[in-house]
Amino acid sequence: MYRDKSNQSGDISENTVLVYLIKKGYIVLTPSSRDAVYDLVVDMGNGQFVTVQVKTMSANSITKIV
Repeated sequence: MYRDKSNQSGDISENTVLVYLIKKGYIVLTPSSRDAVYDLVVDMGNGQFVTVQVKTMSANSITKIV
């Protein structure tokens, strides 16, 4: 059970991005600690890795992928 809605909505956002990237064919890694400075690491191929920070917007009906 989540202690607060903030952690729950953050996890939902991160998993939404995770599924999106996997469907696009990327290999996605997740940190083992909640205190990491990034949320996901994406293997872009050719030995290139990109860190991703997912932000959750509240009170906004428009989802924006940047």
